[in-house]
Amino acid sequence: MAGYSYRWNDEYCSYKNYFLCERRKQAEHKQRTANRNQPVQSSSRGSIMPRRPCPDQWTRYQSSCYLLIEYDLDWIQANYMRGLQGGYLASIESEVENNFIKRYLRTNQGYSHNVWIGATDMRVRGIYRWVEDDDVVSFTNWGPGEPGGSEHCVEARAGYSYRWNDDPCSYEKHFLCERRVEGSIFG
Repeated sequence: MAGYSYRWNDEYCSYKNYFLCERRKQAEHKQRTANRNQPVQSSSRGSIMPRRPCPDQWTRYQSSCYLLIEYDLDWIQANYMRGLQGGYLASIESEVENNFIKRYLRTNQGYSHNVWIGATDMRVRGIYRWVEDDDVVSFTNWGPGEPGGSEHCVEARAGYSYRWNDDPCSYEKHFLCERRVEGSIFG
């Protein structure tokens, strides 16, 4: 496409190309209109705007929203795309959250696909960090014999009941996005 000065061109479906996404403003308008009808809660620190529910197709659990992206990208591309979705590759910080994510993945896709999550040891081999905030991974759910080798990106592996596996970052997989439930405080 670049050779065509960014004009439209039909390509074979097997060619790998970058793509552009657009977020529709109409959906944002509907969300703001819906929020106007919700009561505002109070606290000793001031007023709290009502928490927006998760965007369409996202699933809320505790203070986060989750979205399974069911097309395959390598870890680097998935990490980039999650930002376009308004979130980050999922950071799994507790056994309770991990159990929710396993149920969520089984419900949405059974055991058919491995899924990228947001942990990597690309900076320092053997020290896994969450890409969202660069925190060292403290809770883990590694599969048997994992982590191992020179693989640097972490997946929830379907064949391991969504236990974790480090895999080459160039492999293409579905990926799980997370975003915090929004709420703002004003005084």
